[in-house]
Amino acid sequence: SGQARRAGPSLRQGWTTSVSRINLNPSPRPNLGVARKSVPRHVVERIRAAAPRARSAGVTLAIENTLPATENLRILERIGHDSVKIYYDVFNTGVVKGYDVPKELRLLKDLVAQVHFKNGGAYMDERKGYFEPIVAALNDINYAGWIVLETSNPSKNPVADTRRNVEFVRRLYSH
Repeated sequence: SGQARRAGPSLRQGWTTSVSRINLNPSPRPNLGVARKSVPRHVVERIRAAAPRARSAGVTLAIENTLPATENLRILERIGHDSVKIYYDVFNTGVVKGYDVPKELRLLKDLVAQVHFKNGGAYMDERKGYFEPIVAALNDINYAGWIVLETSNPSKNPVADTRRNVEFVRRLYSH
């Protein structure tokens, strides 16, 4: 209910609490914009400054963007800290930007902190043949992290739609 939601901490409050525990200055995630070809120097500097504190707290800082893997490798090199990795979105990089996602993942290898699957406004199983090579690449790089499903609700039945998408991903990993 609306009252129950208001009674608990907001996402912003949760972020602030989590970040304050590792002594960072909480701020909204930077919006790097789709037109950018690189991450601005001041963002790299802030992430570089936060990285040692994140490591001390047992936290990995994950950068999500729509840049190609080669640029992400340069960004991670500029940051220069192993507690910073990439949060990879297979839809925005592959479908929207047109990158070869399996090739990108193989370039990034162990620098992938987390991955999320989605298919725009459709069910994931409606993009025939798209996810299979991605799962093969994740297996090739020995990715053992979470696959986060950022899926839509085409039927307006969130339980049924989530079940359908989860079953599809389970089938992908059962082969």
